[in-house]
Amino acid sequence: MPGDAEAKRPAGTGWYRCWVKVPDNWATLGGRDLWVESVTLTIDSSHAAHEAFINGHRLGGAGLFPPDAKPSDGKPKRYKVPPGGLAKGKWNELAIKVFNRDGLGQFQDNGPSIQGYFLECLFSGEWEYRPGTEPPPPGQALAAKPPRAAYDQFHEASRVLFEAQTLVHGERLSPSESLARFELDDGLAIETVLHEPLVAQPTHLSFDARGRLWVSHYVQYPYPAGLRQISRDKYYRAKYDRQPKPPPHHTPGRSRVTVHEDTDGDGAYDTHKVFADKLSLANAALPGRDGVWVMHTPHLLFYPDRNADDIPDGDPVVHLAGFGFEDTHSVANGLAWGPDGWLYGAQGSTVSCRVTRPGIDPLGTTGVHFEGCMVWRYRPESREFEIFAEGGGNVFGLEFDTVGRLFSGHNGGGTRGFHYVQSGLYLKQGKSPGKFGPPDNPFAFGELPMMPGGEIPRFSHNVIAVNGSAMPDAWQGKLLGADPLHRHLVLSERSVRGASFITRDVGFPVKNSDVAFRPVYMANAPDGSLLIADFYERYIAHGQHYQSQIDPTSGRIYRLCAE
Repeated sequence: MPGDAEAKRPAGTGWYRCWVKVPDNWATLGGRDLWVESVTLTIDSSHAAHEAFINGHRLGGAGLFPPDAKPSDGKPKRYKVPPGGLAKGKWNELAIKVFNRDGLGQFQDNGPSIQGYFLECLFSGEWEYRPGTEPPPPGQALAAKPPRAAYDQFHEASRVLFEAQTLVHGERLSPSESLARFELDDGLAIETVLHEPLVAQPTHLSFDARGRLWVSHYVQYPYPAGLRQISRDKYYRAKYDRQPKPPPHHTPGRSRVTVHEDTDGDGAYDTHKVFADKLSLANAALPGRDGVWVMHTPHLLFYPDRNADDIPDGDPVVHLAGFGFEDTHSVANGLAWGPDGWLYGAQGSTVSCRVTRPGIDPLGTTGVHFEGCMVWRYRPESREFEIFAEGGGNVFGLEFDTVGRLFSGHNGGGTRGFHYVQSGLYLKQGKSPGKFGPPDNPFAFGELPMMPGGEIPRFSHNVIAVNGSAMPDAWQGKLLGADPLHRHLVLSERSVRGASFITRDVGFPVKNSDVAFRPVYMANAPDGSLLIADFYERYIAHGQHYQSQIDPTSGRIYRLCAE
């Protein structure tokens, strides 16, 4: 078999073949897209030129075959199995054509494997082999189980992941084409204010005292720059080979922070500057205190810029360290200034932290530990750090309304989000002890709930309280949620219920039929309008991003207002 170091491997061109019966939902077109769009074939390492086929359809390959033979580079390869490529209830043929010049080339480690979103099958047993350039018949799935080299045992996926050399981008419309796909309620207007190449993977928007727009481009996501994944679980929580250092001593990545200005007041951003680039897990930037704060997990950085020339005065200062990055779609995020002058941030559901204050806490201190979703805050002047509220959904983005109350969205159903109070102990995203661990305070009298909202499908992940003067009067004070899964914005009204709120959806005023429209963040703008950050991805589930189904070159920002 390909992975057996002692196996005899004939020189020249030949075909390895096995058969696999996959879970039904991997092959059910018309069902949930996530399952059929999340199937990949992985070849850990191969020094032989190869091409991989499923049921006679080519998935990809590496190296060259004669007459211009060239071996593969020996790096792991991942190939997408397209929707419809697998047959339901049948034995699918996996064939790998190889050119083994001298008989020394081999598939290494455990051999090839096939992965879905949560399950995988390792082809580490028997394989068939056929010499020559002609593929073995039949080149299609079989109804009856083959007598040999047949696999149907799947288990929770745990093989380490890596960024594929070729990324799968999915369908993509031009900015003007996507803009034309918007469906707006009467009385609304929308326009594109920034798009690629000026914007890519935007995850956070903020404004400085001059009204300029700061954009965080999370382009390095999902893999930390320079690190190697050494293990992971089915929830995509991973361990890496080391802790990254802060800039400028880090491995340079692709993320960046930019600033955009409308110098002539015509509503168009006409100057564009890169404030910081070659960053790794940087997903939020917030100007203030004579500089810019950047959430660059595992560190909270401060770039001093006293003369406000948009050039850092020196290397960033590490104010906090120890934020977890087990799952990079849940890392610390959403930087926001609170009405109390503290800097607030969020942490998602599938990471943990042990936060320390470099230069303040003694070396070796364990830090402030927390597992899962929560809201934290930091006071720069006194270097105080604390957990503000425990629990929530997979918290992404924070919003203070006009009277200082704190909200976030939720990546589950049944709610439009959470209303947080200081020291509140809130329901976490779920109750699975394998995912979230035991309750953090076993002596608490239960947990505070999310805001009830009725029958709501998942999810409105980011919410803001509308307060802009250029927005409709009927919207003022209402919550607006961004739903990247269903590609729309949802407007909800709040009603007081005890010490918190309940919500009621009043409409979906902004929709887009472009399958890549993914609103992930919103901000009330200084001109009274509302800006929307569009991650712009055909594939939006984080597991798909770890499978390298992601387009790091795309992103848009829209301005929404009343006509």
